[in-house]
Amino acid sequence: MKWLVQKFVYSYPPVLQSEASGFEVMHHLIDGLGIASGICYSCKQIPDAKQIKFSSLLPDEYMIDEEEQGEFTYNDQYNRMLFVLDYVSGMTDNYAISLYRKIKGIALQHR
Repeated sequence: MKWLVQKFVYSYPPVLQSEASGFEVMHHLIDGLGIASGICYSCKQIPDAKQIKFSSLLPDEYMIDEEEQGEFTYNDQYNRMLFVLDYVSGMTDNYAISLYRKIKGIALQHR
């Protein structure tokens, strides 16, 4: 019975394609949002346009206010990354795919 599931469910091409695309979506969202969240504004780091756009996608509750924290530390970067992981892990599959498609320019919103 176990081999039937392995052969016909887990090896079914649409399932494999879905899993492979999920890796791409998660990697892109975590990478982009993670890099944007690790910028130290109080350290005079200047983010590029892409990093600014990604950081604007993060809800305010997932950002750490550097002015309140004082000195930007390694722990701040670590906590910001945890916030990003928390944010992405809380997304539904449909929302994550929709956001990925918009960011990549696959599905543009018309105004």
